[in-house]
Amino acid sequence: MNKQEIIAELRRVAEVLKTPHLSRQQFKQNGRIGVTTVANTFGSWNQAVEAADLSPIPQGGLPDSKRTG
Repeated sequence: MNKQEIIAELRRVAEVLKTPHLSRQQFKQNGRIGVTTVANTFGSWNQAVEAADLSPIPQGGLPDSKRTG
């Protein structure tokens, strides 16, 4: 699994969920790649999410004003 394939999968999951933010849990439930593989490939989960031009969810979650759904 290369970085471009992982980025494509991160973006696909974000698009399915209609969100610019992506958590490990969301990806675990909807992705086709393990979260450990993603984090190990990029050095961290947040670096992978940022490489996909998405925003990692801050520790403690999103403020109510930024939640989707």
